[in-house]
Amino acid sequence: MAPVLEPAAQDFANATSTPPFLYQKPPEEGRKIFNDVQKESIAYSDGITTSWIDFKDHRVKLIKPTASAQKKLPVLFYIHGGGWVFGSPDAFGRLLGELAKRADAAVFAIDYTLSPEAKYPTALDQAWATLEFIEQNADKYNVDGKKIAIAGDSVGGNMTAITSLRAQKSRLLGQILFYPVCDFSFDSESYKDFASGYFLARDGMKWFFEQYTKGTDASPEDPRISVLRTPRDALSKAPPALVITGEADVLRDHGEQYAEKLREAGIDVTSVRFGGIIHDFLLLDPLKDTGAAKAGRTLAVEQLKEWYK
Repeated sequence: MAPVLEPAAQDFANATSTPPFLYQKPPEEGRKIFNDVQKESIAYSDGITTSWIDFKDHRVKLIKPTASAQKKLPVLFYIHGGGWVFGSPDAFGRLLGELAKRADAAVFAIDYTLSPEAKYPTALDQAWATLEFIEQNADKYNVDGKKIAIAGDSVGGNMTAITSLRAQKSRLLGQILFYPVCDFSFDSESYKDFASGYFLARDGMKWFFEQYTKGTDASPEDPRISVLRTPRDALSKAPPALVITGEADVLRDHGEQYAEKLREAGIDVTSVRFGGIIHDFLLLDPLKDTGAAKAGRTLAVEQLKEWYK
C-alpha cells in the first residue's frame, strides 16, 4: 500500500515525478535547478556569522551563531549531499544555520569538488583532510578540537559514515546520518517500493553512482563505496550514531540496516524513521515546515547537545 505523505511532501513528489528529471540534465543545468529550489537556504543569514577557509583543491564554510561567535564552541563537521553532483554549503544554509544556532556549535561545512568533474575518492580525501585541519587548527578558529561531531545527508551521509570509521570514536563524539547512502546494490525493498514517483528515483541513484565512479576502479562491493559492506569487526570502533530515515525513500532500508549493523557491533545507535515523508526532507526548502523536518532537526540538535556535554 502506498504511504500517505505529508501534504507538502506529496506536492513536491508530484512536481518532480515527470521527466525530464534532474539526473537527465547536464550537471551544470541540474545544479542551477537545485540552487533555484534552495534560494531561501542560499540567502539564509539569520543570527549566524560565516566565513570561508580556502584549501588547495576545495574550501570550507565556517558557520557560527552570532550570539556565541566569541565563545570557544564545539564543532560540527558537515558533509552535504546532492548525489556528489549537486549541492554546496550555501544550498544547505538554512539547515546548517539552524544546527549551529540551536546546538551552539561551530559548523565546518565542506565544499568538496563535485562529480563528474572529480571522481571517487576525491571528495572522501578532501573530507579527511578537512577533519584533520579542524583538529590541527582548533585554536586558530576558537573551537574545541576535542569536541567534534560529524554529520551528513544522503551521499554526504555515505562519506560521513566512511570518515567516521576512519577517525574512530577516539576522535569523534558521534555521527549523524541523515537518510544516508549505505549500499549500491539498488535491490532493497525500499528501492523497489519507491523506485519512481517519490522524488529520489532508483534510476537517479544509478546515475549518481556512475558520475562518482565511472573510469575508476571503484566497486559496489567496496566498503569505501558501500559502507554497509564493512565487516562487523571493523565497525567496533565507530563513534555513536544517530541515523534518521524517511518512509518513502529508496535509501531507507540500507540506512536502517547499517544502523542495525552498528548496533550489533556494540555501537550506541539511535535509529529513527519518519513516516509520511520523502528523501531530503531536512534539506529542501519546500519541506522545511513539515512535521518530519521540524522533528528531525530537533532530534539532531538534542543529540548534538548531549554529545557536547
